[in-house]
This record gives sequence, structure tokens and C-alpha cells, in this order.
Amino acid sequence: MSVFFTRRPGATDRIKARVAEHYGVSVADLEAARRDGEIILPRWVAIHLCRRLTGHSLPKIGAAFGGRDHSTIVYALGRIEEMVDEDPDLAAVIEKMHEELCAEIGTADIANELDMVAGAILHRLEGRMIADLRRLFADLRSQARSDPERLLHRLREIRDLGAGEEEGTVLPLFAGKCGGDRKRAGGHR
Repeated sequence: MSVFFTRRPGATDRIKARVAEHYGVSVADLEAARRDGEIILPRWVAIHLCRRLTGHSLPKIGAAFGGRDHSTIVYALGRIEEMVDEDPDLAAVIEKMHEELCAEIGTADIANELDMVAGAILHRLEGRMIADLRRLFADLRSQARSDPERLLHRLREIRDLGAGEEEGTVLPLFAGKCGGDRKRAGGHR
């Protein structure tokens, strides 16, 4: 997806510099392996803004933050979303930085604005999907304790449906409807 910053060289560097300045840390700190409390929040904010403003892939964002794995970026995005939902002051700080970064670069045309909105919506949907998956696996873990045989059956159905070629074949499992048409699912037992 193309968004406003992806057409500008150094967008990620500008975002990191702006966040580092705001929080009184260095850009090197944002990229370093440090995990202490004073650096985690600024790093997560910078990752969030990079995702929101650039539309870069998770591996590309990870590379910009000291070569972090995409799963680390997914975790950071999920945590900062939770924090923004719980803390209106943090949400306001992030929104202000977002507006300042947009003003620094200049006004985007309508197509670019639409791209940025689409990127933000996709980011929120990804976060919700991750939350849904976490709930699913928590449910599966509790089911493992209470009815391991049924869980094994359900896991095999998930595996078989995951091998299906049609879009949406896994959705019945997320709705708690195990079973269904084996032929459509593309699996066998």
C-alpha cells in the first residue's frame, strides 16, 4: 500500500527523531537492544507511528529498529494499542506527534490521505485479529484441561481447514462451530 511517507526518503528516520526528541532519548536508544522502562514506551510509540504513517511491512519496520523480528513489532503494536485505549493522555500525545509529522512533510493530496486512513484501519483490524487469536488460544488451553480429547479433535479440524483453498474456510472454527463439510475444508481424517 502506498501512503504519504513511503514516497519520501527518510520518513522512518524523521519519525524516530521526533519521538526521541519528545521523550528525551536518542535515536540510537530506540534502535538498541535495551528493554528498560524508560526506552520501551518511546520505542513502541515510534513503531506505532511508523506503521501508521508509512505502511511499511512489519519486517521493514523491525529492520529500522535495530533488526527486530516482525513478531516483536506485532507485540509492540498490540501493547501500544492497548495503552492508547486505556490512556487518553498517551493517545493525545501520539495524535499530536502524528499531526506534527504530517505538517513537517507537507499536506498530502486526497489519495494519500485515503491511503493513510486505510493504513490506520488495517492496523486496527490486525490488532483485533491478534486479540481474537489470543482469546481463541486461551479458550483452547482451558479446553485442554477440561476435555483434552475434544480439543485434539478441534485442533485437527483447524489444521485440516487451514489446508483448504477457499477463502473463509477457517471462519466457522472461530465462531465455535467445529465440524462442517470436509470436502469444502479440503482436509481428511
